[in-house]
Amino acid sequence: MSRLPDWDKRLQKYLTKSKKKKFAWGQFDCALFAMDGVKEMTGIDYASTWRNEYSNETGAFRQLSKHGVNSVHEWLDRTLSRSNVDFAKKGDVVCKHQNRFGAFGICLGEKSAFVSDVGWTEKNTKSCDYFWRID
Repeated sequence: MSRLPDWDKRLQKYLTKSKKKKFAWGQFDCALFAMDGVKEMTGIDYASTWRNEYSNETGAFRQLSKHGVNSVHEWLDRTLSRSNVDFAKKGDVVCKHQNRFGAFGICLGEKSAFVSDVGWTEKNTKSCDYFWRID
């Protein structure tokens, strides 16, 4: 997978559009927020089989099981290369250990974007536990 030539512009447009979007399981949760960013940068929709297939936390766990994994981390590991957060760059998928799912976001540089109750907010990238490279 490689980034499209205008990936930065496409990512910025996506971030602007989603800045005030309300959290919704299966539509705009942290995993889909990050993977929709990947879709914008690469043109590849890795989350197409997940989107709109669940509407709560229990349904999200069913989807994990349906895909033969126990966590979103495991699912991402099947597709992308995980590494130490010290090497994350703009556009990479980042993760903070937070709950049974983890919190997934998009690296913006020194800060990363994470879904909140309404839209997304920025947190320090160095506070993340690891990232998956989007080349």
